[in-house]
Amino acid sequence: MRIAPRRERLRSQAPCLMLAVWACAAGAASHAQTEAPSPSFPSDDPPLQEREQITGGWWGARDRLAAAGLTFDPFVVVDFSKNTRGGADTEGSALRHLLSLNMSADFDAMFGLTGGSAYIDFHQQAGQLGSDEVGDWQWVGSWDADGLTQVSELWCQQELFEGALRIKAGKIDANYEFAYTDLGWQFVHGSSSYPATNALMTTYPEPATGACLFVYPDDAWSFGAGLFDGAAGEGIRTGGRGPATFFGDPADLYLIAEVGLAWGSGEGGRPGRVGVGAWRHTGSFERWDGGMEGGTNGLFLVVDQMIWVEEPAPEGEVPVLAQGVGAYVQYDRADPDVLDLAQHFGIGATWRGAISGRDDDVAGIGASLVQFTDAEAAGYADEPEAALEAFYRVQVTPGASVQPYAQFIYNPGGAGLDNAVNLGFRVEVAF
Repeated sequence: MRIAPRRERLRSQAPCLMLAVWACAAGAASHAQTEAPSPSFPSDDPPLQEREQITGGWWGARDRLAAAGLTFDPFVVVDFSKNTRGGADTEGSALRHLLSLNMSADFDAMFGLTGGSAYIDFHQQAGQLGSDEVGDWQWVGSWDADGLTQVSELWCQQELFEGALRIKAGKIDANYEFAYTDLGWQFVHGSSSYPATNALMTTYPEPATGACLFVYPDDAWSFGAGLFDGAAGEGIRTGGRGPATFFGDPADLYLIAEVGLAWGSGEGGRPGRVGVGAWRHTGSFERWDGGMEGGTNGLFLVVDQMIWVEEPAPEGEVPVLAQGVGAYVQYDRADPDVLDLAQHFGIGATWRGAISGRDDDVAGIGASLVQFTDAEAAGYADEPEAALEAFYRVQVTPGASVQPYAQFIYNPGGAGLDNAVNLGFRVEVAF
């Protein structure tokens, strides 16, 4: 179960879009009934400890909907943490949650349109930020936010030429497509699969309207580019908005491109992937010295690599999430004249199935370091902020996990606070 990162209120156009999607869904179900006989599905669910989703198959309805092209994968994440030493506060604690209600639509099953699909994801998040206690810049929790209720993603996608070309348009979380590490997603810390220097990226909690184009000349190489609404750079909350600011004021754009190379996914191989890319924001930014700068940019590098494979990942799953030991590396940098961070370096390792008989449990240790801009006007200390995290995720059932973790934060926030120790646990349930 991959539930991601590294996300104001829903605007009036969003309910209309949701109704349109549901209308398509109803038409798809009708199409499936008139064009082909409905298959027979078992209505008996397996025991709770064996279910991929704890609510089961909805008396066979889940399989019938999937056959008609509609897949539902809702989940909830609950995160509790307490800063036990240093940082901004050791008296309180932080309890927060994220609820995701999402639906995927397969246009092949619905309309006979090969390679077409759509996706909608409704997010509701509330609770105190873990970083309120720690005082760090990077955020100790990847799902932390200031509270939100919004449609975070709503897009359509089309694959062409037998998958060699992929086009995606709508409201998109850019970090699902660019600058991510699959192994890093498994950590709680906010920078583990996110280019921390890229504060302008249109990702959770502020995804935005945009379009992406991806080319796959073979099984190894990939080339992707995206163009997104850059209004978040002007302080506008794009997470709860539709496309208004993409087509109107302030008319700033966020552009990103990445070249990827994958290897070792065949039988007996050690799968890995490298992605190299760059981004640019076209807005106007005030420099720390008081002047103005037209646009700003940055670059990034991400690497995932399985070091030892005990069992390959199941077919259809991400290859580097195989049973065994894997490692990831991140590097990204941005313009220190206008942004808070100049450089970010991350590294980590995971071991899936470290304990005999617990093949789906994951242990991990990782570190993330950010260098603040050296401009005196920015008000940061000279030392970087560094975070170290260790976790062990217990896969209680296929659809539920408990993940205790410990984090050590050096120089939280670059503000001269004492080093912090943050302890917590995360519960994830797919229903």
